[in-house]
Amino acid sequence: MAALTSLRCPVCGGPLANWVVRKEFTCHHCAWALASNVGTAFARGVWAGVLFEVCVAIAVFLAFGWVGAIGWLQVLGLAGLAVGAVVYRASLQITPLRAQRRAGMERNG
Repeated sequence: MAALTSLRCPVCGGPLANWVVRKEFTCHHCAWALASNVGTAFARGVWAGVLFEVCVAIAVFLAFGWVGAIGWLQVLGLAGLAVGAVVYRASLQITPLRAQRRAGMERNG
């Protein structure tokens, strides 16, 4: 479960906050430029959540009819969000691009 809740830099292993992850960003621990598939992972999460909600809605409707389905869908309404979040985090990949130059470093050579 820890793999789904914590993001780590693939270079230094330092923790990364979810709000820091972009298509290209920099690790604030080691200053490496990193890349992620955040757009693809987000789309997978949304589609997984929507698909889950549609399947649940159909199953509940077939089992309970309209009256019972409304109550059950209110209870299970956030389940699609949870499924989407798990799929998003499970499919998110962070890879190193290149080392960043720190301010004040001179090139030798």
